[in-house]
Amino acid sequence: MVKTPPEVNGIMDLTDQEKANIKVKLQMIKAGFVASDDQQAPDTFYITATYNQQNPTTPINGDTCEMLLGN
Repeated sequence: MVKTPPEVNGIMDLTDQEKANIKVKLQMIKAGFVASDDQQAPDTFYITATYNQQNPTTPINGDTCEMLLGN
C-alpha cells in the first residue's frame, strides 16, 4: 500500500527534508519539459502526474506541487 502524508487544507504535511527533495524533482521535471502539440507548457497537472509516475511510493497532489514551486 502506498503511504501518503496527511493533507491539511489541500497542502500535504511534509517534513522540510521531504519538501526539499520533492522540490528538486519537480524543478527537474519542469526544466526538462519539451512542448508538444498536446502540451504547450508544463502546467501543474503535467508536473504532478509526471512526478507521481516517477515516484509511485511518494505521490503528491496539485496543491502541494504549486506550493513547492511557488505557483
